[in-house]
Amino acid sequence: MRSIQIHVAGQTLQLRSDEEQSYLDGLAAEITERFQALRKGSRGVPDLQAMSMVAVALLDELRTSQAETATMRERATRFARRMLGRIDELLADPLG
Repeated sequence: MRSIQIHVAGQTLQLRSDEEQSYLDGLAAEITERFQALRKGSRGVPDLQAMSMVAVALLDELRTSQAETATMRERATRFARRMLGRIDELLADPLG
């Protein structure tokens, strides 16, 4: 792990990570964009509250994506099992 600096919403953060600097800079840029958009649309919201709202929105997106991934994985598993069952049937009785 190496020490990396990123800039989020005007704050410099020191991190330890194995990720590439460009990847972390991209994350920081997206968080900053969301923060600025929220601040622009909600004048007078304190920075901590705005950043908390960004965090909640990002976590919601993550959990939604994880649920969608789990659903797709379950569907793919069921499909693969059906196909394997069908292949087994054909191998057991190739003329059937």
